[in-house]
Amino acid sequence: MEENLSVDEQIISFKGRISLKTYNPKKTHKWGYKMWVLSGVSGFSYNFELFTGKENNPDANDDFGAASNVVVRMCQIVPDNIHHKVYFNNYFCSLNLISYLHNRGIDNVATVRSNRLLDCKVLNDKVFKKRGQGSYEEQQVKIGNCTIRIVQWFDNKVVSLASNFAGSLPENKVKRFFKSENTKKDIACPNIVGIYNKHMGGVDLLDSILGLYPIKLRSKK
Repeated sequence: MEENLSVDEQIISFKGRISLKTYNPKKTHKWGYKMWVLSGVSGFSYNFELFTGKENNPDANDDFGAASNVVVRMCQIVPDNIHHKVYFNNYFCSLNLISYLHNRGIDNVATVRSNRLLDCKVLNDKVFKKRGQGSYEEQQVKIGNCTIRIVQWFDNKVVSLASNFAGSLPENKVKRFFKSENTKKDIACPNIVGIYNKHMGGVDLLDSILGLYPIKLRSKK
């Protein structure tokens, strides 16, 4: 199994008559089966689960809510204490989930919603707009024996990330276009953002590979 893994959803396009079919207007393929997938950065799928609307968590002691429990189930096959790195987005992320994975010896980086950072003094958008694009703030939260770093970064909007091993340093630079000055400039970018962007796209890569081999059979109505 690869060191860097990501958990994300996948839509298998299907418009037939079946109760498991889901609809999401924001997706390219709006109708289809929803899958939860654990994939490596190479696009290879290690674990998957069909979304049926029901939750099937293995242990009541590891209950972190319906969304976070998806990551718990997907990571059942990931070995403990080898420090695999798992990446997931703000739909799944909670601080208790990060602490649980840390106790299993699994590192992780995830985007996180501000309303799930109740133990942190989250800065609002107005503060970052005054500081300017590229500004960021880092703070730490301790849950049990796990120290979680929370980094807020202002790009086009404020993005919050959480990790048990990555932080804002070393600082990187990224180019952004400033419309008011009609030019590109370098702005500061925390290290955790670069790590997340580099390793999160495993399931998207899997989708693009599957897209090369479409099923050409069509059923008659």
